[in-house]
Amino acid sequence: MLLEISENYKSYVFFIVITVSLILISSFFWGSKGPVIILLLVAIILAFKLSGIHFMNENIKRMGPWMVTRFGSLVIVHGHHIKKLRENGKEFKFKGKYFCTGCYGMCLGTIVSLILIILYLAYGFISEVITPLIILIVFLMIPIILRYSIFIHMKSPLRFLSNAFLPIGLVLLLCIIDKLFQNWIINGMYELSLIGITFLRWKIAKIDDKRLLKRIDS
Repeated sequence: MLLEISENYKSYVFFIVITVSLILISSFFWGSKGPVIILLLVAIILAFKLSGIHFMNENIKRMGPWMVTRFGSLVIVHGHHIKKLRENGKEFKFKGKYFCTGCYGMCLGTIVSLILIILYLAYGFISEVITPLIILIVFLMIPIILRYSIFIHMKSPLRFLSNAFLPIGLVLLLCIIDKLFQNWIINGMYELSLIGITFLRWKIAKIDDKRLLKRIDS
C-alpha cells in the first residue's frame, strides 16, 4: 500500500515538472494562450486515459465480460470496482455492461471541455457572456461539492453528472481568467492548481470508496 502511494506521488511530481516545462515553452511562443493550448493537449490525453482503452494482457483476460469490451487485441476496460461498490452507485449498467461513473463522467466532461477550449481559441466566445458563465460555473461545482460532503451516497446517474460537470466548470473558469487577465503566469498557476484538484479528486474518491464499504459492511 505504501509503495503504491509512493509511486502515485512520484507520478504526480513528474507530471507537475513536465507541465511547468510545457507551460514555459508554450508561453514563449503563444503568450497567455500557451497554458490554454497545453490544457487542450492534457485534456486529449486525459480523455483517452479515462476511456479505458488498453491492449490485451493477462490481467485483463481474467476480468469478467461485464467489465470489458473486446475489439481483437484492443480492449476497453469500463468497469473496475468490486461488486459491493458496483451495486452502490459506483458503476452504471448499460446493455449488460458496467461502466464506472467516475471515469466515464469525467471522460464525458473532458470531451465537452475539449470542444469548449477549441471554440475559445478559435472564436473567443467569452467576452459577451462572462457574468452568466460565472453563475454557470458555480452551478456546475455544486454537485461535486455536495457529493463529497452530505451526499456521498449518490446513485450512479448523479455521480456520473457530478463528475462530468467538474472538468467543464474548471475549463470555463480558465477561459474567463485568460480573457480577463491575458497573463500566462496567472494562467499557468491556475493550470497547476488544476493538477492539484485532479490529484485531490483521486484521493477523495479513494476515501469515498472506503467510507462506502464501511457503511455497506456495518
